Amino acid sequence: MIDMVQKQSVVDLAVGSITSYICGSNLAIGDKLPPEVQMTHMLGISRPALREAYARLQVFGFIDLLPGRGAFVRSKNKNFATDPLAWFKEHKAQIKDYLEVRLELDPLAASLAARNRSNDDIRILKEAKEKFETAYQAGDADQMTEADAAFHNAIAQSTRNELLVAIINLINGYCAPLREQSLSLQEHASHAIQPHQKIFDAIVSG
Repeated sequence: MIDMVQKQSVVDLAVGSITSYICGSNLAIGDKLPPEVQMTHMLGISRPALREAYARLQVFGFIDLLPGRGAFVRSKNKNFATDPLAWFKEHKAQIKDYLEVRLELDPLAASLAARNRSNDDIRILKEAKEKFETAYQAGDADQMTEADAAFHNAIAQSTRNELLVAIINLINGYCAPLREQSLSLQEHASHAIQPHQKIFDAIVSG
């Protein structure tokens, strides 16, 4: 039996490109990657997408993210990236499982984000929330998926809790097909708008 080809998101492609760049270049362990602005231009992606890609690469052990300093090479061993994907394939996570975990993690992340967020975090959250709403009005499931990931990644980054960031981005990254499947249903997509607004308002108000 042949496996169905999985559509790759912008973040998936960015992770692949950055992994190839790290492993195929003369970069050494401890070297700093190019500045964020330069990387977004090189890859042709947005800052939220780059940040989600970096979050995954940090979970895999490829890079270290140091606040205020940037991303640094931690490993050039491709085997670091295989275990998380294998787990999700083996356990065949379902949408119900994904949503149950999200329902528990989102309030925790929002609570921490409300205490620790910066003005820049609020701006990024607002941009992602509005992008999701625009994509919903246009019926663009791909853009909704990307904006939803950016919104929840921004919440995670706002917590300033590295372990929670790693857990959320690992789940969001490898449950991306489940998110896409859920948001492709108009009813599910519409149900995300009000929670997004409530979470945003709670984080803004602190």
